[in-house]
Amino acid sequence: LVMGLSPSFTFILGVLIGIERISLLGILGIILGFIGLLILFLPELSLPSSDIIPWFSLALVTPICLAIANVSAGRFRPKGVTSLSMGAGFLLASAVAILPMLIIFDQFYWPINEEIVTPTLVASLINCVHIVLFAEIVKRYGPVFFSQFNYVVVIFAMIWAFILFKEIPSVALLLCLFFVGAGIALSGIRKR
Repeated sequence: LVMGLSPSFTFILGVLIGIERISLLGILGIILGFIGLLILFLPELSLPSSDIIPWFSLALVTPICLAIANVSAGRFRPKGVTSLSMGAGFLLASAVAILPMLIIFDQFYWPINEEIVTPTLVASLINCVHIVLFAEIVKRYGPVFFSQFNYVVVIFAMIWAFILFKEIPSVALLLCLFFVGAGIALSGIRKR
């Protein structure tokens, strides 16, 4: 669910580095997103105990890192570079960056087991398409617009949890989702 905070963090970071302008609707959208987050922080509403709060706070690293990636893709994109080249650069740079950790922790392996070859190839193809679309959407519409994709992730995560595990969202979770959704709606109407 914290993925839904990526647009707010992207907007804040975009304003701080000067690629987004402050707007009343953008600020209201951020406030509504944080209200949704606060609803989840109230242990008596949705968290089993207050012991989870530090771990939930750690989970906030994800939308912050997503915001950095979104804004960086918009701010530091070289002129004249295609989205296919950008996507290839992202994927190659991340592979090179993670390779030492894979070797150090003995986690490197080739997916040659026939049970995982097809899922690995499909996941790789999906990731390649995603990263090229990411680069193109950020180029055309900006990082804040792209970051709204994370709302779709949250909604479909809830749908799949219901379908696969029969999980019924709590009232607090639905209320949080409402505030986050209202925040994105306000942020979304500030630009054409």
